[in-house]
Amino acid sequence: MRILMVNLTSWGGMSGGAQHQLGLFDAFLAAGHDVRMLTVAEGDCPAMPYGVREVATIVESLRRFGLPANLDTIAQLPALISQILRFRPDVVYSRVNTFTVAVTAVCRLMGTRVVLEHNSWLESQRLVAGGSSRLATFERWMQIAATRLADASRCVTQGLADRLAQSGVNPERLHAIGNGTDCEHFFPMARGEALQLFGLPPERSFVGFIGNIMPWHGLMTALEGFAQTAAANPDTDLLIFGDGPGLAPLLDAARNFGLADRVRAPGRVSFADANAAINCFDLAILPLSRTHDIGFGFSAIKLRDYAAAGKVVLTGHVPGNIELAAEPWLLTHAPDNADDFAGALNVWLNSQSGDRGHWRDAEAQARRYSQEHFAWPRLAARITAFIADLEVQDRAPSRGPQSRITPAALRS
Repeated sequence: MRILMVNLTSWGGMSGGAQHQLGLFDAFLAAGHDVRMLTVAEGDCPAMPYGVREVATIVESLRRFGLPANLDTIAQLPALISQILRFRPDVVYSRVNTFTVAVTAVCRLMGTRVVLEHNSWLESQRLVAGGSSRLATFERWMQIAATRLADASRCVTQGLADRLAQSGVNPERLHAIGNGTDCEHFFPMARGEALQLFGLPPERSFVGFIGNIMPWHGLMTALEGFAQTAAANPDTDLLIFGDGPGLAPLLDAARNFGLADRVRAPGRVSFADANAAINCFDLAILPLSRTHDIGFGFSAIKLRDYAAAGKVVLTGHVPGNIELAAEPWLLTHAPDNADDFAGALNVWLNSQSGDRGHWRDAEAQARRYSQEHFAWPRLAARITAFIADLEVQDRAPSRGPQSRITPAALRS
């Protein structure tokens, strides 16, 4: 199968979006598919691997002129047309953004199958970021229109698929397939070796988080919950790798709680060192906030990285995690509830002295689960399976209700 991947991923660093696109690219390639990528750049692309760079068509980002990043989709259209004519892909696989409808329209006009990837509900994402309600409504229309024009869509949560179905998209063309992780990059390693790399004392226990700290991560709830357990557990610290707009308020709050010496923030780590950072954690956390749920549930790559590294995870009981709540390596708490976070954390803390063997088994199960369910090759196989099914389905949805974009559907 010839696959052309289209995205607006920034390759300035190995962000979650870059991990996602690279994971799928490598998995498609390893499965024997012929893969090309159409992407954007603002200057150099230090995080883009050589293998991707060899087959990538890179369009210079309009951000260099101070324009919004979502307009880069329009700038990509000439290169998209050229790639369809030259590469003749069996499918264009495009990550959804504001103007993806233009990508789907070009593909339909040129007789090329197009599959969309939905990582969030654009309207909610805009509103949570404090954006214009009119622009948010416009983005809802564009997301629905693009999806109705596409041959099929992959949604990273069932909630996204349900929302699109409620907006008039044929449910048979919506496939809920979550995010994944690179099980070769993230793996269990000796705790002492990991701690030594960052100069952390092995006699301490660490409840840890890694990432670009954003409001939806819910770390303030975690800090408030940790504060309730800190006095009874003087040998346990909160360890935060990364930075972002949420770090300074978090550290200010730690000082107000009198926990400045118990909340460690070593700063950002490179993607190459991310696995070692995770292996410093005795318990990994991803609290998540329903207040900032911008995707009708979460399919967090971070949680999958934790599992691949063989970590027990304490996370918010939200759609996307609820489905995993029966797994022995996952503890959940009521989102945005510091008391419940503290209660769940206490369950783990109080069991460390007498039930450590149980948690070792849980860590091993986390690793096995990630290999069986979160590895990019397994997810890529599910994606290409439904793409292959399109070959035996009606190629002309213009004769059915799927392509009729009515004002009522866009308002829903």
